[in-house]
Amino acid sequence: MTRVFAIILLVSVVLSPCYGRLSESELALSQRYGPPKTRPAKGPYGSRALTYSQDGWLVQAWFINDRCHQIKYSKIGAGRLSPEEVNLLLSSNGEGLSWKKEPIPLTVAHIILPSLSIVNYTRADGHVRCEKHSSMMVIRSGFWANEMDRDSKRKEEEKRKVPNF
Repeated sequence: MTRVFAIILLVSVVLSPCYGRLSESELALSQRYGPPKTRPAKGPYGSRALTYSQDGWLVQAWFINDRCHQIKYSKIGAGRLSPEEVNLLLSSNGEGLSWKKEPIPLTVAHIILPSLSIVNYTRADGHVRCEKHSSMMVIRSGFWANEMDRDSKRKEEEKRKVPNF
């Protein structure tokens, strides 16, 4: 047991600095990963999207007013995220706060293809959300998550509208 704890601690100390963090600036992420691998692209909500690559990871970041509001971590080659990697990514974006795993309703798709299952987390302060898939994680600021919720509600309302004839 002590050996497992020591390995997890060593991995987190060695790898933690290589993960970009939500709310960091473009400059901070570029210093961490080197120059972006793509040209800046226009993203949703007036954001700029940049992609970085380092040590077998692809990191996509969306910036608004020079602060990262959404960051997506995926392993190159579609490898599955280990529990240690998930915990490391959550802690590096937790600002010292814990994360709560949110219950997901079980669907037929989860039974037939368990690899499709998604796990959602919310940071203890409620300001940051995370969506974990088998081979990637997307972490969103409260602003970004709220904008997504608004878009979703707006789309649902549009579907329900009955045309006036």
